[in-house]
Amino acid sequence: MIFSDTSLLTFLLPLLLITTCATPDDSTSSRDFDYQTPPPLSWADPPMDSLEIYNFRTADVLIDETDFRIIAHPNRDFGITPKELLNKFRAQQKKVINFINSKNKIPKTDIHLYHRTEDKGLLTKNTHQSTVNFPEQEVHLVINKLYPYGFSEKAYQLYLRNLLGTPDSEILERGLAVYFCKNWQRLGYLNIAHKILKSESFNTLDDFFKFIQSEGVSPIVKTALAGYFVNFLIETNGKETLLANYKDWKPDTTTLPLLQKSWDLKLASDEENSIAHTHNIQEKMSTLPFLKGFNFAHEGYQIYNGYGSRMAQQSLQRVAALSASAVAIIPYTFMRDPKVASPIPIAQRAGQENDEATVRTHYDAQQLGVKTLLKPQIWLRGSWPGEIEMSSEKKWDLFFRYYTNWITHYALLAEIYQFDVLCIGVEMTETALQKPDKWRTLIRKIRNIYSGPITYGSNWGKEFEELTFWEDLDYIGVSCYYPLTKKKKVSEKDLKNTFSDILKILKRVEQKNQRPLLLTEIGFRNITHPWILPHARPDGRPENPADQEIAYRIVLESLQEADFLAGAFWWKYPANLNYQNSNAFTPLRLPAEATIERFFREGR
Repeated sequence: MIFSDTSLLTFLLPLLLITTCATPDDSTSSRDFDYQTPPPLSWADPPMDSLEIYNFRTADVLIDETDFRIIAHPNRDFGITPKELLNKFRAQQKKVINFINSKNKIPKTDIHLYHRTEDKGLLTKNTHQSTVNFPEQEVHLVINKLYPYGFSEKAYQLYLRNLLGTPDSEILERGLAVYFCKNWQRLGYLNIAHKILKSESFNTLDDFFKFIQSEGVSPIVKTALAGYFVNFLIETNGKETLLANYKDWKPDTTTLPLLQKSWDLKLASDEENSIAHTHNIQEKMSTLPFLKGFNFAHEGYQIYNGYGSRMAQQSLQRVAALSASAVAIIPYTFMRDPKVASPIPIAQRAGQENDEATVRTHYDAQQLGVKTLLKPQIWLRGSWPGEIEMSSEKKWDLFFRYYTNWITHYALLAEIYQFDVLCIGVEMTETALQKPDKWRTLIRKIRNIYSGPITYGSNWGKEFEELTFWEDLDYIGVSCYYPLTKKKKVSEKDLKNTFSDILKILKRVEQKNQRPLLLTEIGFRNITHPWILPHARPDGRPENPADQEIAYRIVLESLQEADFLAGAFWWKYPANLNYQNSNAFTPLRLPAEATIERFFREGR
């Protein structure tokens, strides 16, 4: 049973002591042992809802019949009655049974329902929206406004496994499961597949299968293309042939050539009948305000204090109370070596910046009227993305193949959930300066996936000033860590004069490329004279919130007059309100926080 872990009780007990709120979907929470509500801000503390009292371990059986048992964790409003859910689950099963024309019965199925991925993760240690436990005949679903009923194909996969067994080809099982799921991932699997096929060029079915089965391909991409292929098989040979070959079929040198001619005709027909979608990006950009905000950092690496948690929701409320109009949401990945091309992983584990956590934080920002920039980034231990560099053209091709697979996943998330802006790379200096044509190819691919405005976050200095593909993007982006001065002791007037010179550099690039400019990062540590090398480590410099506030104030004053800028994202504000790092960049609970609120409220 999922509740048998005794350590879970120790983990959850503090959560049971928190007070009530009005509605579960809008509630916020705190972390476990040492959480304290942040002290009141100097102007007015934002309304901080607390978590509704309930026991995460409670399992309320809503319906127990011969075919289904529906269990809620706990029983609260899902926006649909238990009886309606039962009817829908039965309709799902019937759809599969009728398709297969099976005489066999599906075993009694337990459906576990959760209100948030955070709740599901606290109980199961898995925060994916939908999961299946095949041996126990269980489906675990999060159902809410973000994930309405019918979003996932997982229940269909369980029923197919019951009736047809496990096929040799994982692609067939994945594809047939999503074939039944009309509203999969909101857009539907065929719409998503058409975007991917337009972005990627597969000369043969063999190329198609090599791609879909290669390491590092997005699970969204893989499932959508699997559904497209199964749909093609059914249209070409009929469902009877599909079902007759389902258990043993493999994509090999015998089966694929037989399908090639029909596949070519299918692709040509889809291309001919496709509706040309015109993406009015300029119109979308015109609706955006000046983007004054923060890089919203996933500083809590537990289910209850990072992206997707109620605590992150509470932190976003605080950000909105600062009069911020935007946040950058940053799902990280990692590379082990900047000189070695290898598949770039997409975060999956609970507590990471996985899809569900990233999307929930975007949703919570939307509910507060805060715009979102999706800004995926690469982390390297002991290095940084600017040092990614390959030693041969073959290795460069391999790196960009892996990178394209990775960033395509986030372009799909941005399209499905309508993020306001997408950043397709951050501070990848050597790749950007050495291989601009590969970036142009990547940008063309991404435009087939994401219909909104695109930017790239260059590093300050040479990369930003010499980049040659700004015209292919909608926004110029820069991590603006130009030194304000080399002096330790300096007047505020001198600091302002220096930043005015930096603004001239920014404006020159903006005017040359005729693209609006975003400061995708700018910030100062809470240390003595942080303006010398804003991006650098403290190197023994002590805390100095007064110096941090001065640096914030000088920049904010100057930004009021920089009418060529489209926005600035300060680095950084933590999702975890218990985040403590004495010499870090965050202004949380420091004088700089009140300063930024005043400027955000009054202007920029």
